[in-house]
Amino acid sequence: MTEVLPASAPATAIVHLGDHFHAATLLGVMETRRVFHIMALSQKRSRLLKCTESGCEEVPFPSEIEVSLNEFIQMRKPDHVLDNRASGGPSTGSMKGVMFGTSTDRENRDEYMLHFFTQLDRGVNIVLKGSDTPLIPLGVEHEIALYGRINTYPHLIEPGVHGAADGLEMAEIHGRAVALLNQQLTQPGYEVPADFDKRVGTGHASTHFQDILIAAASGRVSHLFFQPKTSYTGTFDPVRQRVKQTADPLDFPQALMEVAVWQTILHGGVARVLPGSAMPNGVPVCALFRYPAPADAQTGPVETAA
Repeated sequence: MTEVLPASAPATAIVHLGDHFHAATLLGVMETRRVFHIMALSQKRSRLLKCTESGCEEVPFPSEIEVSLNEFIQMRKPDHVLDNRASGGPSTGSMKGVMFGTSTDRENRDEYMLHFFTQLDRGVNIVLKGSDTPLIPLGVEHEIALYGRINTYPHLIEPGVHGAADGLEMAEIHGRAVALLNQQLTQPGYEVPADFDKRVGTGHASTHFQDILIAAASGRVSHLFFQPKTSYTGTFDPVRQRVKQTADPLDFPQALMEVAVWQTILHGGVARVLPGSAMPNGVPVCALFRYPAPADAQTGPVETAA
């Protein structure tokens, strides 16, 4: 089977030949094609953008959703006291509802904006129903804060991107959003739990590849994380639970990182390629286990070819 990578891939990684997809490479390609959305907030014309690492395209809202604040005000003037108060979404904490006052022009404007954003939020949930893609709000700081109060989409990425959506080129919008996602990726707890180090030694996590490989083969790995160029060559005996690191052709060595990835996925686990900055202490590979190894399991040592 031949796997052709995107044109942006380095020439040395264009083609991989084998009887199955190259798991680490495939995961890397999937990362470059990750999908996320941007909610570009604008009083003139708000837009929902579907993006990958290479660019963005606009996704139309349902016809009943107004994307202009002025048109929304003309069509649906909100009551000064709302019976259907805006419910607090994921960003609202313990807030049960929002009462809107009208004592100043700013409060009046905010009231309209909150109603406007509430119906935009409804449109987002219609378009992204069943999706788990990240949603990045983009707009001036005050608008993002208001949108965060009414948001009900569970995968909102805060604090969002600050800037006037109407005044930014698409390339700038995309670049800022990707930078925010990459920054989030390196934050403790975003992928690898912040308390990972505390789990090591309890049987629920490990940074030792041989333990990870054995756990993956037995279905105990729930999450496997590794850096892009991580590689282990050798043999693995799942019956004796022995790992041998060797490149001797007489041993018929395998790419053991591939074995760990596939075993993790086949047993319903998640495998992710992460930058070194997102790995605990910069280790090349680490994993979370569903449960510790049985007390009577005989975990063999790593053998190294002489």
